[in-house]
Amino acid sequence: MARDPEAAFFKRLEGLQPCEVSELKPGTHIFAVYEKLKEIESTILAKRDALRQFEIEYRKALAHFQEVTNKYNQEKQSVSTFEK
Repeated sequence: MARDPEAAFFKRLEGLQPCEVSELKPGTHIFAVYEKLKEIESTILAKRDALRQFEIEYRKALAHFQEVTNKYNQEKQSVSTFEK
């Protein structure tokens, strides 16, 4: 079975896991803050959900396109037999 190149695109965000919140123990700590992590995480999770829905729409449209293309080729072949 041939590998589906679109599947990799639609599954890119599937491995994302929400941030883990940990309690700190007393002592000295060094922090590195990278912008607004919770906001970015929320945006990525929303994008992942939107991408899941889009994949469903995309697959339906692709199947319909392939169906119409096959019908076109059959009709084209049918017409060409009349021209001979």
